[in-house]
Amino acid sequence: MLQRSDSSKAVDLYLKSLLAVHSEVVDRDIARSNAEMQRNTVIKDNMRMNTVPVLVNSWYEILRMDNVDSQIVCQCLDVIGSYISWIDIDLIANDRFVPIILQCLGDDLKRESACDCLREIVLKGMQPLSKLKLIDSLTEVLDSLGVFTTPPQGDDVIDFLAKLAKLLNAVGLEVLAAYTTLVKANDIDGAALALKSLEDKISKMFPFIAHEVDDVSGAVCPLAQEYVALLKTVNPQIQEQHSHIVKTLLYTCIKRMKFDQDYDWDVEGEEEAIFQDYRRRLRNVVLHIGSYKPETILEVTTALFHENLLKWKEKNVLDVELALYIFYALLECLPSNLIQQTFDPDRSKSAGPLQQLALTVVESDVFVCDHPAVSLLYYESVARYDKLLTVIPEQIPIALKAFLYGVKTHPNPKVRTRVAYLLTRLVKSINKSLLVPYVDNLLASLTQDLSQQDSDALFVYEACGLLIIQSVQPLEKKNELLKELLSPRLHDVNLYIQRTLSAAAAEEQATYGKAAVHSLLCIVRTSKGFSEKCNMKATKCDEVYTHVLKTVLTALDTIQLPFPIVVHEIFSAVRQLLHRMIVCLEDSVLPFVVPLLKKLVEGGDVRELHDVMALCSQLVTKFKERVTPLFNEALMPLTSAVLNTLESPPEAATDDERKVLRRSHLNFVLVLATHSDFKHLLSVQANDAVENLLSYIVKTAMNPENGPQAQKISFCILKKFMETLIGNTNIEIVQQLVIRPCFEAPLCEGFNLSDAQTVLALTEAGQCAKTAVRILPDLLPYLRDTYLPNLGLSDRQAKSLCDALTLEDPKMFKTVFRDFFINARFQGR
Repeated sequence: MLQRSDSSKAVDLYLKSLLAVHSEVVDRDIARSNAEMQRNTVIKDNMRMNTVPVLVNSWYEILRMDNVDSQIVCQCLDVIGSYISWIDIDLIANDRFVPIILQCLGDDLKRESACDCLREIVLKGMQPLSKLKLIDSLTEVLDSLGVFTTPPQGDDVIDFLAKLAKLLNAVGLEVLAAYTTLVKANDIDGAALALKSLEDKISKMFPFIAHEVDDVSGAVCPLAQEYVALLKTVNPQIQEQHSHIVKTLLYTCIKRMKFDQDYDWDVEGEEEAIFQDYRRRLRNVVLHIGSYKPETILEVTTALFHENLLKWKEKNVLDVELALYIFYALLECLPSNLIQQTFDPDRSKSAGPLQQLALTVVESDVFVCDHPAVSLLYYESVARYDKLLTVIPEQIPIALKAFLYGVKTHPNPKVRTRVAYLLTRLVKSINKSLLVPYVDNLLASLTQDLSQQDSDALFVYEACGLLIIQSVQPLEKKNELLKELLSPRLHDVNLYIQRTLSAAAAEEQATYGKAAVHSLLCIVRTSKGFSEKCNMKATKCDEVYTHVLKTVLTALDTIQLPFPIVVHEIFSAVRQLLHRMIVCLEDSVLPFVVPLLKKLVEGGDVRELHDVMALCSQLVTKFKERVTPLFNEALMPLTSAVLNTLESPPEAATDDERKVLRRSHLNFVLVLATHSDFKHLLSVQANDAVENLLSYIVKTAMNPENGPQAQKISFCILKKFMETLIGNTNIEIVQQLVIRPCFEAPLCEGFNLSDAQTVLALTEAGQCAKTAVRILPDLLPYLRDTYLPNLGLSDRQAKSLCDALTLEDPKMFKTVFRDFFINARFQGR
């Protein structure tokens, strides 16, 4: 092949075929079955014995060919790199191949492929001492060529430098792995050799990690990180020998973390995302150093603060950002005892360096910086070091002043929104008694001119609610403050709903409707300060929120069909309000539930109905039997609304939306059957209404197209029906409505018994059938002698199934019941 005139094309095809074999047989990035892996192992074993020596000779001949195209050589090097992981290393790492590969490093067109090939050779699995010998000999040759000691410079060699950095990274990590293995094997001499070799590789790493190109610098970050991690495990003498290296590494990484001047802060695209990933890798190295040498990173951070933060107006804003960024990350790496010392409430103890840094940040006015990265880092840092404000409460007014500026005045809207959120975190974390002196002024400042229709107001109202509810104040004062806070928004809800209904143009309707939604959501956010333990009744705030519900209900009553489109958004906000009231308002919410639910389902929108069903399930779970009187009235209207929507024209909802609605409604019925007084609830309904509900559940259980989850829930409900109606259940009802789905659904072709969810549905069907047999002893003979034979089951099959229904062991019954239907389906009944 190599002697033919068209040999280049033939060689190219040959090498591509070898790469295809690698992809099919060896490539570990491709997921394979056990059978494929066994097949590939056999192929590789046969190739090792019969083919590999021939392949290796062919590679050597290709690399030695005169006037061969550089692309062919690169392709051959790629093949060698691909195959080296599973062939004998001595076939390649020898005096025949290595000089040729090293020679390719001097060729501009071949050097990157040669670098990748050497990297694969280094990564070859070997015994640690053999690996060290290979790496050191290879490194010695590379040093003689100046590859690592004097790497090339210039813009045209960046890709090659990145490859060299990856090679050095692989070399260093392999030496680290060898050292770890030798230490575990208690080979002291071998470990010493590995450590000496590692020192050499680390010294070569610095020009790369300090390189101005991120791809080059980032390639050796894993080596730097693992090197620092290793130093934590060695003896103090070795640590001391490496201390200057660690400090140099820390300074180098921090310097490279600085943003470039051309970083686009307004539109962070692909290049910005790549730099953020690079910065994250450097950050990991810095944090490893911080956990290993906390005093060193504190010393460096203090120097950065003195140089940049204290005189931030005179400094490059990116240097200020870097100082704050390092400080922000400190809590992630410093030891717990040092952090505990920082937040120790014992003021008699001297403040540690971390506390001094935190105080410097809080007292700084850097938050007024127009650059969003700098001002945001100030707020993020104060929120992260929030315990400091409890330890040193004199700093609270300083921090609050800064946060008020961020929420109300900062020119960047992204900063305002983020600070509004961070303020809620800060209010939650500070000791409530310490906030009392500032509540009135803080509320007045936050709510002044608070009319913007954006997310800032939502966070601000949440913070205001937290300030009022969780502060140590008289209950009457809390009520008064809440009324003052909510009254303007409650007025806006009513006003904007009326304007929405009276507006003629759709654009106007949308504007007013969104304003009403925003006001509702602000009210909802104020309730975040309450919980089930600290509820509205316990804090005497229930009257305020019952008034809210009354006002909202009155406003909703004015909305009539057909609804403007934006009304659905209003309904969504009302559901959120009702959800919070169920959690916090206790029994006081119950009088408003039915009228609100009726209004919310009036439009028949499939998504709204789904959300209402989830709300109903929450209500029943929370109040249990206490909701029974409510659903005496509401159960059937809700069910009718769902059924009408499920049967609506195809354009009204997608099949997936209908399935989701069906499941959520069935879940609600199951929750109702489980937690409420279901027997009483059914007894007050009209007989035809109960039969319609039961018939709908049976149809759902019978039809595999509804999905196994819906079928499973349906069987659970049918079981609850029978348990609820013990004494009133006759065999005819059970035969017609319960037994059919339990036995006929699993025999349907669409009932996929190989699907895990379907098997769960089958288990519930079996439990439902067992319950029927337990309640009605006369049912078993009917099943054995009449019903099951009519389904086409033989007498033996019918008896076998009936015997299974009497088994006491639930695990055995589950297995027998499942196996029966699998066999029945396989045998065609």
